[in-house]
Parts: sequence; structure tokens; C-alpha cells
Amino acid sequence: MDTRYGLIVSNLAIIIIMMIVITSCTQQKPATLDDARQAVVDAIMRSDAYTQYDVTNFTETQAAVSDGGYAFTYEFKASNNDTPDVEGFKVHAIYNDSKISDITYEQIMSDSACKNYTVDQCPDSCTVCPPCPECSSISCESKSFCESIGFNDSWYGEVAPSECPVPIEDRYNGDTTCENKCGDGVCNDVVCQDAGCPCEENKTNCPEDCGK
Repeated sequence: MDTRYGLIVSNLAIIIIMMIVITSCTQQKPATLDDARQAVVDAIMRSDAYTQYDVTNFTETQAAVSDGGYAFTYEFKASNNDTPDVEGFKVHAIYNDSKISDITYEQIMSDSACKNYTVDQCPDSCTVCPPCPECSSISCESKSFCESIGFNDSWYGEVAPSECPVPIEDRYNGDTTCENKCGDGVCNDVVCQDAGCPCEENKTNCPEDCGK
């Protein structure tokens, strides 16, 4: 009886040791940069932004360690007859804990599409900057165009209000009948509509008064 009991205990001990060894051998190892990169690229290539367009110039513009994981940025040109205004996509991805924790797709709009918007209505996929390096006016332009002439995406919100006064006709969609009060420290977001009334202000056309 004692012999059989000892044999059972011995076998159980062996099984427990084997399970510990197997568990330690199969424990998931931290993902390497290449592992994370491959997972992100695979996810992008399965996305609608990739599969529904003719894609060219797929480029990795960032690969960095971020908060114990990895941060990636990719850009690619994309063409599709149904969406001619879309020129491409910029993709931001975060890889943490052996999985993609966040991935966002930002449309890159064409120059002609951005020009169709006023400064007040300029979408996030475009940006506001002068239409030429020597111009004093501003307009809604593609981000790539603004960057090509030296104006980054944050220029209008950070620099233009303090260093480059915006002409009244550009601030208020060509309306020169209202009185330009921008810069007086009061956000005139509700105004009368008669000639001589203050121009209606908001964060876009008068960040000096209404905040950025």
C-alpha cells in the first residue's frame, strides 16, 4: 500500500514538474519591433482604406518605442474613381501587450479638393496656410502643399493669429460690410446682421478672441 502510494505521489510530482516546464517554455515572449511591424502592416493591408483603393508608395515614416510598446506611422497613395478627392492615407498605429491597441486612418485630400473649402470650413484632412510663400492672404489647402512651402499643420492656429493679421475679406468669406472687431479680446459669436455690425467670430476666423 505504501509502495503504491509513493508511486502515485512520485508520478504526480513528475506531472507537475512537466507542466511547469511546458508552461515556462510556451509562455508568450514580448513582441519584437519586427513582430509588431508585421502585425500592423497586415492589419493595414486588410483594411478598407487599403483594399478598396489602388495603392502605391506604401512608406513607413515612423517606428519607435512608445510607453512599453511600439508606435508606427505609414503613408500611402490611394486612387479610386468613386472618391477622386482622396489622394491617400496616413495611418497611425500603437502596438502594446502583443496586440494593436489603436489604429487610425487619416485621409490625405488632394489640392483641388481642399481648395473647394473656405477657411471657416476647412476640414481636418486639409489645413489653412497662404496659397503661396509671399502671399498675405490665407486659404484652405492640402497639408502636403502647405508643408512644401514651409507651413506645417499647426501654423494657422499657432503663428498666423499673432504674426500674420488676416485680411477681413479672408476672415469672413468676403464680407466687408461688417465691422472687424477681431483682436479686441471679446469673442463676437452672436452679432446683429445690419451693415456696421461686428463680424461674426469663431475659433477658426478669430482665434485671437475666441481661442484656438
